[in-house]
Amino acid sequence: MTKKAIFLLVTLFLINIYVGICKGWGEDFWLSAGFHLSGGFLIAMLLFSFYNNDFASLRQYLKILVVIAMTLGVGVVWEFLEFIASQTLVQPLYNFYGRHFYFMGNLADTMSDLLMDTLGAIAFLITYYGLKTKKG
Repeated sequence: MTKKAIFLLVTLFLINIYVGICKGWGEDFWLSAGFHLSGGFLIAMLLFSFYNNDFASLRQYLKILVVIAMTLGVGVVWEFLEFIASQTLVQPLYNFYGRHFYFMGNLADTMSDLLMDTLGAIAFLITYYGLKTKKG
């Protein structure tokens, strides 16, 4: 599951760059929400599979809380990176391409992104435990 999650995350990142930056659709709310929801799902999948052995001794509700918290932490780091990119890359990219690129919106956009990251993690956990219950 770890390799699948990494592959899908890289694919999602590349699509995000193409659609958001190259096509200029980065400010579309629903597109951004979809990327963050998918990203949260895949980050939770990666974290869950990577730390699965470490989670073995935890109770199920603690596993769920840890995965959600870690996914949210990754989302916060991502938002910081968006902020740094918006502060440092806008002018150089404008100079090179002749158009403005936007990496982040306002506070409401950031909160929406973090909510979607969290909902993506919750969706992964529901999917994982739902499939596990059907199997077992």
